[in-house]
Amino acid sequence: MAFYADRLCITPRYLSFISRQVTRTKSAKDLINNHIILEIKVLLESTQLPVQEIAHRLNFPDQSYLGRYFKRYTGQSPSQYRTLAKSP
Repeated sequence: MAFYADRLCITPRYLSFISRQVTRTKSAKDLINNHIILEIKVLLESTQLPVQEIAHRLNFPDQSYLGRYFKRYTGQSPSQYRTLAKSP
């Protein structure tokens, strides 16, 4: 969240305050996590990029971290998601 707050030239606390005011329920962290997960899903479904390249493009430290992050929010690994998403 600090990364995005810095890019907007505001404090993380103010970013969170604005998020709650606009959405009435979601924190800035929730909104950011939802967007990142959606972006990972789009890249897994619409490209043949290796997970390592997706991790690099989305500024994750490494493929392993992206895998743990994705599994925490979706319940499946990126490769499992890709396989299921490509199934007829």
